[in-house]
Amino acid sequence: MRNRVIHRGYRPAEDEAEAAIAATERLETPVMDRLSAKSDTYPRAALMLVGKEGLERRDMFGAAKAAYRHESLAALLHAYNSWLDSSPTNDLDD
Repeated sequence: MRNRVIHRGYRPAEDEAEAAIAATERLETPVMDRLSAKSDTYPRAALMLVGKEGLERRDMFGAAKAAYRHESLAALLHAYNSWLDSSPTNDLDD
């Protein structure tokens, strides 16, 4: 449905929108759990997406603690946005 909405201007019915939101919510927890489990490998991504509190709830903050101490969330977001701004854009209309 996402592609129809984004690329074709489709307006989903209320039940379709609710189903899409529910599917997203069901996907969010397992994705955040997996990212938390890999916080030793991807500490910045875990901090940006799961957050300190989310990592603490999952007892996974220890691996990301060093990155948290050395870089604020604002600095991480700034670095990401700078990288994103400098990346070549993909034109989907080509």
